[in-house]
Amino acid sequence: MGNRVVSQAIPKVDYKALVTGKAVYTDDLAAKDSLVVKVLRSPYAHALIEDINLTRAELVPDIECILTYKDCPDKRFTMAGQTYPEPSPYDRLILDQRVRFVGDAVAIVAGRTKEAVNKALKLIKVKYEVLEPVLDFHKAKDNPILVHPEENWKSLCPVGADNKRNLCAHDSCEEGDIEAVLANCEYIIDQVYHTKANQQAMMETFRTYTYLDTYGRLNVLSSTQVPFHVRRILANALDIPKSKIRVIKPRIGGGFGAKQSVVSDAGSEGNTENSALDLPLETPIPQKIFVDVCGAVVNPGVYELDEGVRIFQAVDAGGGYLPEAAINYLNRARSIGDGQQIYVPTEKEVAENLELAMAKVPEALNDGDNSGNLGLEEIQGSSVENPSGTVGRDTGSFGDGVGDDTRINLNTADAGQLSTLSGIGQSKAEAIVAYREEHGDFASIEEIMNVEGIKEGTFSKIKDKISTG
Repeated sequence: MGNRVVSQAIPKVDYKALVTGKAVYTDDLAAKDSLVVKVLRSPYAHALIEDINLTRAELVPDIECILTYKDCPDKRFTMAGQTYPEPSPYDRLILDQRVRFVGDAVAIVAGRTKEAVNKALKLIKVKYEVLEPVLDFHKAKDNPILVHPEENWKSLCPVGADNKRNLCAHDSCEEGDIEAVLANCEYIIDQVYHTKANQQAMMETFRTYTYLDTYGRLNVLSSTQVPFHVRRILANALDIPKSKIRVIKPRIGGGFGAKQSVVSDAGSEGNTENSALDLPLETPIPQKIFVDVCGAVVNPGVYELDEGVRIFQAVDAGGGYLPEAAINYLNRARSIGDGQQIYVPTEKEVAENLELAMAKVPEALNDGDNSGNLGLEEIQGSSVENPSGTVGRDTGSFGDGVGDDTRINLNTADAGQLSTLSGIGQSKAEAIVAYREEHGDFASIEEIMNVEGIKEGTFSKIKDKISTG
């Protein structure tokens, strides 16, 4: 056996998948129609939730579920992925009436779209009884302010834990007569040391996807290092038998010990009205759009694609180009939005309509460039971005996309549609949507200049392509 191994190269089993980007991770296995989950978080370091009003939030379309502490089992558990019995105390609930730090979970919202979940989070009304917190760990022990005063708190191991003294664990080890030894030492160093907080940073974040199978068993696909510990912890938290839970661990994109817990990323949302934190969504989930791909493509049709896709990706969804397609007349890198038509002309159609197309480009597509140097990308832009524009059809020309019926409505368009405007990328498009959600509908197109990052120069490029109704 040694002759076959020593001094011989041993290929890594999955090396090819790793270097080609085909390795399968948790997010690759998640169903595309999975619900979007976000968490409303506490703005207070210590408080009791007096009331949570979900009435308006539950009326938001595409919202499937909103959970509060009233919906969760009153059974405490630990999130530490440790060997049973765990040294860490059972001090957590899925959602608790008492919040103990800024960012503690208050409510969980699940919906079919990110936009719906974000809207619902803003409509949750929370009334807090703000309590005095313990912020200095030097003063925490035996402090009259208890972090965990609850009676169902428990510690399974004799590690000196005592919730009535704010002690998670406590121990000291001595052997022999310490004072006598120190008395004979020439030098004595008496110092208190504190270590700084640290966190491993892996390529793949803490990801989890769950579903119920036909047997009613909870299947958990998670980027975790401790699948069996996760099963035990979830069984405790949900108060169900371990036999009802199956944990699947695909390839981990880095763990380093940090994934020895049941921590998993969930989107968080700010809510100034509720004084909630403005925490970002850690894991953006692409929304779906519908695009009509037609013309000189193998399989014309309407395709459901991820928001933010480019023209070349839409054409790929349609089976690719036909041999007669005028590929060079398409800006294949251009992003597209929901409801748009991507028409791929043939070389013959372009040749027959090029003169008319060039005549329409300056007013519709020049985007403020007064040089008069119109490239082929500008020529094709009108046919690609105009939902009704076609080449060589009834119009006999490339659609110019400047009529009122083709303008993008600032009060109804989503981020994908807005991002197709000249000078408006994905970030500015999302800023427009956020501004609209906060301030209401745009009263005029000029109001868009109130959005951060959109000034007069950008407005001048898009003013003929937008409307408010």
